[in-house]
Amino acid sequence: MLITCLAFTALAEAPFHRSVWHPELTEVRLSELELRLSTGVLEVLTQCEPVVDSPLVEAARVYARHDGNAGDALMAAGVSDTYVVPLRFSVRGADALGPVRDLLKQAIDRERPTHFGVGLATVGRVTTAAVLFVRRGADLARFPKTIGSGERFLLNGRLRDGLSQPRVLVATPRGEVYELEPRLRNQTFWITLGFDDGAGRYNVEVQAQDRFGTQVLNLLDVTVGKNAAVPTVRLRPPEVAVSDREEAERRSLALVNATRESYGLPIVKLSAELSKEARVHATDMSTGGFFGHRSPTRGGLTDRLRRVPHALALENIALGPSPEAVHADLVRSPSHLRNLLDPDVTHVGVGVHEDRSGPEPVYMVTQVFVRFRAFKR
Repeated sequence: MLITCLAFTALAEAPFHRSVWHPELTEVRLSELELRLSTGVLEVLTQCEPVVDSPLVEAARVYARHDGNAGDALMAAGVSDTYVVPLRFSVRGADALGPVRDLLKQAIDRERPTHFGVGLATVGRVTTAAVLFVRRGADLARFPKTIGSGERFLLNGRLRDGLSQPRVLVATPRGEVYELEPRLRNQTFWITLGFDDGAGRYNVEVQAQDRFGTQVLNLLDVTVGKNAAVPTVRLRPPEVAVSDREEAERRSLALVNATRESYGLPIVKLSAELSKEARVHATDMSTGGFFGHRSPTRGGLTDRLRRVPHALALENIALGPSPEAVHADLVRSPSHLRNLLDPDVTHVGVGVHEDRSGPEPVYMVTQVFVRFRAFKR
């Protein structure tokens, strides 16, 4: 079986290549088992034919070697795609895909990923396999991970079919978010970014519109300052097992309010009415095979809150292996951070849908932030 590949390469070891997003790469070969895994994936999937992507191969190898979050492995490999479905499992017997074969048929195929990478790590007699699937919305050009104060750099890329109206958001080290409209010709977009709000870490987000609403396509961390260094390790909260949906919702709410308090903002109060809507939307996305603010059957946020008297309504959606991992990704995204830190919202609804069909749990989280028009219980 012929495997379609993008320039089939992997990251060079030179620090210069490690310090950029979407770096130039040097050639590498798949091991025999990695090739068998890649071929098996493409044989199982029938609704799509994702491309083997070399940075995703490198990221999958990192993910197979470590217990950390898949997002950290993607960052290490210079991959900025945000919609990722990670699989990590032990290989036993002749059928390397055995533990995830049914999951590939029933769930991954439905997600219609565009790219994937496989990686292996063997410790003693145990071989761990990792497969990372992404649905790539934009192909971005090379962009630095570190930049000097006052420097400017061109962010440019091309939207894939079905996407339109690109926007770029930047979060400063102080948590301020500003939104920019890049120039657009056909599906190619470009804008020159300056990082003028002091030294520290900036988060750059690329988003666009599809039939399900606004989609975050890419997230890039950029460290600004003459003596700035890219951290080699990202510290995330420890993964703590979740007993049930209610616990996941409580932990998500606590993280939201802790973040607001850290920025000097008042906490938001939990609304049972909003939480019910958030749960329904999280379940709708998880079981309906879509990810977005606009449901094919229930409409957008305005439609879904038609019976809720409100003066302001905002929504965050995300998925991940734990409430803590989801929250870490939300605060890294300028658009989600802006919603979470909005000073005008007073209430929130948090809804979670848990999917345990794969080797690791996946939590689909919806947060609805509101300022009511009238007093609500």
